[in-house]
Amino acid sequence: MRRLWCVFGGSVWVVVAVLVMLWVGVSCGCCGYEWQEGRRKGGISVGFVSKNVTRGWRGRGNALSVRYGSVVRSMSVKERRVDFCCEVDVGVDLESMRDDEILLGCNFIYYATLEGMVVDVGGMIFRNAESSSSLQKGLWGNRVWSYGFYVGTVMENVIFRPSLYCIYRSYTDEIILEGRGQYEMNLLPLGLRDFVLRFSGELGYDRTGKPYGLPYASSLGRRGYWYYGAAICLIYKLSSGEASVGVAYEGNAAEKYSWVNRGRSYRDNVWFNAFLNFSF
Repeated sequence: MRRLWCVFGGSVWVVVAVLVMLWVGVSCGCCGYEWQEGRRKGGISVGFVSKNVTRGWRGRGNALSVRYGSVVRSMSVKERRVDFCCEVDVGVDLESMRDDEILLGCNFIYYATLEGMVVDVGGMIFRNAESSSSLQKGLWGNRVWSYGFYVGTVMENVIFRPSLYCIYRSYTDEIILEGRGQYEMNLLPLGLRDFVLRFSGELGYDRTGKPYGLPYASSLGRRGYWYYGAAICLIYKLSSGEASVGVAYEGNAAEKYSWVNRGRSYRDNVWFNAFLNFSF
């Protein structure tokens, strides 16, 4: 998750003092390349978010996530590298201590013939247990397992590192098309060793046939909606990972009384995050 940064004059230390309160929030969610990038053989990530927001859709409040992934095998195909990776991602809602989601995934990451292009293909198994209100809580008395898959491409050697992903999840009968751009600035020229500024932006379209896992009804609003977001963060590079803090924004163009916003002011969301990532 990389971000684009700009610093406009003033004291460097004032900027750092402000940015130390911020973190990145625009996430790919289930794509193997996101955690595999820059790792040697694997990595583990622990993160906290003040709002649980995904693709412009706001769930509950504070959430804690733990993610582990590793490269099971690397191989050469026509002088190009293919990584086979597996991951486990566990998210827990700290407000209810009950709503959670577990993701098990396997990914093929192909460093393609076009130099600098990475093709990322994978499949996931989910345990869905999130609910949007007390009205739905009874629906998740039994944990629901489902599956998903995705395909995407990332241009590594192009400015803003554009990426495009298509994702499917069976539980919500959901198809997502998401594009992203990202950039990073090394702060060493400003005298800050091992600090990096990142910014990212995303634009996506989500079509959900089964909101909350329920059959679609016209009272839930339109099946599809646009979402968009941006994030900014300060990252400190560790010898075997990085520590990050920052702020993120995501919004959606869905109707106020649709299933996405549930009649509340959920169209625009700003939240604070903190992550600690280790690689091995």
